[in-house]
Amino acid sequence: MPYTTTPKTIPGYTLITVPGNATGTFTADPITVNYIYKRDDAGDVVVEHIDENGNVPLDTPEVLNGSERFGENYTTSSKVFDNYDLVSVPSNATGTFTSGSQTVTYVYRRRDAGDVIAHYVNTAGIPIESDEILDGSRSLGLPYATAAKAIDGYSLQTVQGSETGVFSTGRIEVTYIYKKDPSVVVIPGPVPPVTPINPSPINPINPINPINPVTPVNPSTPTTPTTSTTPIRVATPSRITIPGRDEDVVIRPTRPLATPSIATSSNTSRGGSGSSGSNTTSTVRPGKATVNNNTTSMNAIENPVIVTDEPKTPQPQKVQLSKDTTKSISDTRVALSVPKTEDKDATPIYSLMLIISSALAALCIFKKRRTE
Repeated sequence: MPYTTTPKTIPGYTLITVPGNATGTFTADPITVNYIYKRDDAGDVVVEHIDENGNVPLDTPEVLNGSERFGENYTTSSKVFDNYDLVSVPSNATGTFTSGSQTVTYVYRRRDAGDVIAHYVNTAGIPIESDEILDGSRSLGLPYATAAKAIDGYSLQTVQGSETGVFSTGRIEVTYIYKKDPSVVVIPGPVPPVTPINPSPINPINPINPINPVTPVNPSTPTTPTTSTTPIRVATPSRITIPGRDEDVVIRPTRPLATPSIATSSNTSRGGSGSSGSNTTSTVRPGKATVNNNTTSMNAIENPVIVTDEPKTPQPQKVQLSKDTTKSISDTRVALSVPKTEDKDATPIYSLMLIISSALAALCIFKKRRTE
């Protein structure tokens, strides 16, 4: 009896061989019919290991070939790199080959390193230029390079530390030492101008409070003198022509002399002389003259001295006056009134006031107690 076989459709596979006995006749022995299939090709799986800073590959990408592996499972893994830490594992680290290619990316982060600091000092170790700092963040294992600077008036003498190298976990310092060049004159830069401050005017009356200064007086503007009830003594020299003498006599002011006391009833007991109610004037001392009249005010000169234009001699000058002149001067003399200085005893008045005050106080206390 004849038989017939047919191939099957298998996903991911392709029939590549149809057997010759796909059709035939049954025999006494078993018959095997083999259809040969091939797995379909899949896309490759590319495994990358990169640095997060700029997506720099850390290693050559690994490629998982997808030929005749369609539908098969794959598995990838991370790697260990010096100075790096794994920070991201992809979601497709494991999976199945598909018709398209796939990329599996592992992300790494470079570790932090210490900063590299370049110092620029003179031979005494004093900084003459600002430091240069190379940040060590995410730089462990990377190369660094420092350089000397051109500084006016200085020349490089020596370098302490490594000008170039690799960032490490600790801080790296490089010191450039400069020597002062005496042949070079360093000219400092221009100084910024300073805005002057206008000071406040000072009050001559109160220097601590300069808010209200005194207004200056214009010399060309006449000022009116302030009137005052207090008499002002004005000493001015005067000339007197004495009959019978060829030169003029000049009366010049001198220091005030003590005015002789005038005796009253009260000061008689203190050693004064004279009687109460009488007014007397003292005699003129040698070389002195007292001029009193009813028109003389407090502004007149007290106790003027009569001198001449001749050179001053130790002895006082005596003036010879005629009888008419003497009589004229005597007629114009008027005695000035002197304030009374009689003492008054006020003790009885004070005693009476004390008695009245005590009586009033006692009366108030009595009324208060009676009310309570």
